Amino acid sequence: MLLCPLAGLSEIALLNHDKAYVKATKEGIEAAANQALELGDVYKRPDESFAGVNLYDIQGEKTYPIVLTTYIYLAKDYTSWPADTAAATKAIFESSVLWLSHTGCAHCKSRP
Repeated sequence: MLLCPLAGLSEIALLNHDKAYVKATKEGIEAAANQALELGDVYKRPDESFAGVNLYDIQGEKTYPIVLTTYIYLAKDYTSWPADTAAATKAIFESSVLWLSHTGCAHCKSRP
């Protein structure tokens, strides 16, 4: 797959834990996350610390070897905060989620 026609960048396959060459597909990334859940390497509750989570080189024939997760620490209760500060925190979080979920190419604005 050609990731960015204007920049001439194309995708490569990486060797994973099970010695299979895989490309960065949604399925490969999901396979790594699901395998990590099965192995107990990822916490199932969002209020637990993710400091020890490692998604590198997870076993599985179709797992992509380099998978990262992004997490943001937020307070559970904002009622004691000034309303404008709470609103600004919410806006920053929502815009961060939108930015982090964007997968388009800066050169050609296409989606891989």
